[in-house]
Amino acid sequence: MKNEALVSVIIPCYNAEKYIEAALMSILQQSYHHLEVIVINDGSTDKSEEILLQFAQQDLRVRYIENEKNLGLIATLNKGIQLAQGKYIARMDADDIALPDRIEKQVDFLSIHPNIAVLGGAMKTFGENVQSEILALPTEDNEIKAYLFLASAFNHPTVMFNLSVLDRDDIFYQQQYYRAEDYGLWIHLLAKGYQFANLKDVVLNYRILENSETRLSAKNLEQRNQIISKIHYYLLTHLKLSLTDNEILQYSLSTNRANIAQLNLMMLCHIYLKISRTVSYPVGKLLFTRWIKLLGLKWMRK
Repeated sequence: MKNEALVSVIIPCYNAEKYIEAALMSILQQSYHHLEVIVINDGSTDKSEEILLQFAQQDLRVRYIENEKNLGLIATLNKGIQLAQGKYIARMDADDIALPDRIEKQVDFLSIHPNIAVLGGAMKTFGENVQSEILALPTEDNEIKAYLFLASAFNHPTVMFNLSVLDRDDIFYQQQYYRAEDYGLWIHLLAKGYQFANLKDVVLNYRILENSETRLSAKNLEQRNQIISKIHYYLLTHLKLSLTDNEILQYSLSTNRANIAQLNLMMLCHIYLKISRTVSYPVGKLLFTRWIKLLGLKWMRK
């Protein structure tokens, strides 16, 4: 253990009495043992506190933190990051299950690739009335950066941050990107020049709940469009592309097929070409494929 780097696992918890025990056990029983588990009770009104205190008494690796009031996911994550003492910081949700060798695989990869700032992995969905599927994303740095022009390129609960590369203050989730706070963070880290990677392996079982944040966000497409537009505005203005606000909005809308009725495909073609000619990442093929798909959707609507 003396030669093992400390890994801080941050688990925000809000009314997760049904799932938190299994989530914590999946971390405490990891093949990699040198851990601190920072579990933050964000104002739970169920039996979560009782369960968490029992774990903290039974295993000294568990650090129980209690928010005086409900702060929400973003503020709680930022708090956990500031409290973390490890060389690496791992994300984990209170209702997910980490595979037994998740931490070991990620630490091994970062030991071999010390230049990587953020490392994610594939995950497998599960839950009541849910058809299980594996969610995998690009693995190489350039591919990830290209993918980020359209959507988040990490499965958020799987990520591990490398504090030997990252400035801790750069790992900051912003409230203005609520419900897309992870995507906003990746774009800000991209702008700072950090390097990324994803493991091909499934490292986590991701529970789908009816009232999950991602499902709630789908009910309000307009609100999500506004958030994603802010993220893309930051990205494209940082790259100093000469795009108007309306062009940036068109670009942002194009990343979600639900917005097909609002798209001007001729304008979008011009925007995609301008981005492809300016950006060094292999984003051109990705945008071309996207444009063809949107063209097909437009044609089908006629």
